[in-house]
Amino acid sequence: MTLTRGIASFSKRKKEKNVFKSLFGQNSDSEESSSSSDDSDDNYNLDSSANDLMQKCQEEPHHENALVIDGEGCSYYQTVVNGELHPLRISIREKKILGIAHQLWPAAGYLCDYLLAHPEQIIFPLDKHRLIGEHYYQVDLLEIGAGLGLTGIYLGAFFNTNTTLQPSHQTLKIPSNNVTLDNIRIGKVVCTDIDEAIAGIQENIDLNRHHLVNTDDADIVVSAEELFWGKSEHVHNLMEKYFPHCISGSASSADSMNNHVSMNRAPPLVIAADVVYWECLFQPLVDTLQILCHDYHCHVIIAHFKRWKKDSKFFALCKKHRLEVVVLEEKITRERDVHHNNPDSEEMKKTIQRIYRIQAVNK
Repeated sequence: MTLTRGIASFSKRKKEKNVFKSLFGQNSDSEESSSSSDDSDDNYNLDSSANDLMQKCQEEPHHENALVIDGEGCSYYQTVVNGELHPLRISIREKKILGIAHQLWPAAGYLCDYLLAHPEQIIFPLDKHRLIGEHYYQVDLLEIGAGLGLTGIYLGAFFNTNTTLQPSHQTLKIPSNNVTLDNIRIGKVVCTDIDEAIAGIQENIDLNRHHLVNTDDADIVVSAEELFWGKSEHVHNLMEKYFPHCISGSASSADSMNNHVSMNRAPPLVIAADVVYWECLFQPLVDTLQILCHDYHCHVIIAHFKRWKKDSKFFALCKKHRLEVVVLEEKITRERDVHHNNPDSEEMKKTIQRIYRIQAVNK
């Protein structure tokens, strides 16, 4: 079997390719199933790790409003805004048989909930380049490791359909503590993943096309695009294609900071959900975030379900690459572990959910 383009482009190391083939439901070919020199010291059990991740993902609490509504794996997603169930309903088609990357991961809904409850984080950092007139902030979104695309599609649809609402009457200023959802407008949303995921994201965009048409110019506000972690040329090409107003340059440069926008547009907010899971992917992901934060002055919001102790290595690695990591929210829940070997056991399972903001350290 020949490796498909996305996986082949991701890494030359057998372990990382096999991680992605497991995620996307592909079997290792016979040529690569034997030990290779660069992985000979690695006792990494891919099948066991993938199964463990699958089980953890299924056991974790999904959003209560992500419900299956037909027999074809299509679910809908709604969220609560200001204490009430918002009428916007997004359809998401899962194809779990293809691999765990084709199912809805719980942190995606958590990230939607958090951002809609904290609109000030959507427009962080506040600067004059986000203002449109007196009442609106404009924001572009770049989702990495989008999977099925739920977060990007939902936020794109929410702020697109929300344009019928009236903004807060108070004139917005910089800085501002009176930001509401009605003050935010989304310019564009780009959902990215490797090549094998793009068809699934595009299918979900098409399922929700009626929510995503920009009434001003009839364009779809959400796009699906390839982005391979750890490949600097892919990051630069994507930014040039979708966000040409951003100028690549060192975040430590005062001149670059002053000139990082043109045409009155700020860099996109980078969002991600459930992207920290396997240790062999930590470095490529950090490399990508380093380019986005240092070269393009992006801020990153990550929703994370803590599954293993080794997850902390990723955030430590971020700090080594001059990336500041801030915990914006932490939720800890405990419930009876129904998968415990003893059905009468009172063993409690702890779930830790966190929202992180990652940005460049300016020195």
